[in-house]
Amino acid sequence: MIKTINWQGIEIEITYIESYSKSYERIYGYPLIHIELRAKERLPVTETGYRSYFSPAPLLSDFKTPEDFVRAWLNQEAERLEWKQYKENSKQLALF
Repeated sequence: MIKTINWQGIEIEITYIESYSKSYERIYGYPLIHIELRAKERLPVTETGYRSYFSPAPLLSDFKTPEDFVRAWLNQEAERLEWKQYKENSKQLALF
């Protein structure tokens, strides 16, 4: 599944694979999910705009959709001082 969301004015393509590894599922009894994020600019979870993320499916059970999970993840990471400083600095023009 591929979806595109807009988060704080940034367009993000989300690729979601519900069961990445059948062998993982046989061993642990639940799927291993894979989420890829692609954006043309930095995000709170990646400096390059690309992020590959694996997780046991139960960790996403509190969210209705993968997009809801990604939004919550980005919102949580956006509270970090590093992201706030980056956003503040990106508002100002740099001479050098």
